Amino acid sequence: MKNIVRSFAVAVLVMVSLGTFAQSPSSKFEVGVVSNNSSVSSSPVSGFSANGNVGFAAKFVVSNIPNLHENIEGVVGMSFQSVDLGLAGRDLGEIDSKSFTGGVRYRFTNDQFQPYVGAGVHYTSLNGNLANNTVDVKQKGSGFGTYIEAGIRGELPKNEFVDYVNVGVQHFSKTPFVLETSVGSAKISDMNLGATRFSISIGKSF
Repeated sequence: MKNIVRSFAVAVLVMVSLGTFAQSPSSKFEVGVVSNNSSVSSSPVSGFSANGNVGFAAKFVVSNIPNLHENIEGVVGMSFQSVDLGLAGRDLGEIDSKSFTGGVRYRFTNDQFQPYVGAGVHYTSLNGNLANNTVDVKQKGSGFGTYIEAGIRGELPKNEFVDYVNVGVQHFSKTPFVLETSVGSAKISDMNLGATRFSISIGKSF
């Protein structure tokens, strides 16, 4: 969890800097929390489960992109959270999930409440040390995939701190990872971890 907090702090600093120096008056910065329902598929071992804990997310949004429709936005983001893994009802431990995303959104309106849909690509890195009472295992994995999203953004009265609230859901394609023993790196199982992430965030326009 400490690694997640440190990584998130660095990410926020980077993205705030991007927003501060952005030339477009339509750039936005969002920060919020995420939680997910994860799904695991594995072979040859079955019975694995995954439960995503509450984590952190940050996004940088650019509107009014030249030569594109005014309702199309470019979005880059990152999220950090821990995921609890289990096997046949037993707790295996916690892994860290870090995802980096890039894609586009389409807003259906420019009113106070702005529903949107979006799609893009993600790169997710998974890491952690697990223990299942009899053998210590090391988990690692990373990979590229796609995501789709939908949500609604609600504009707030103008003030110095927060301009809008965003509520959304993202569905991530599955990321492969491997469980290995700590001695000899013998492979236990190839697995895939997917997620549907729910988020709520606040945003500021620059």
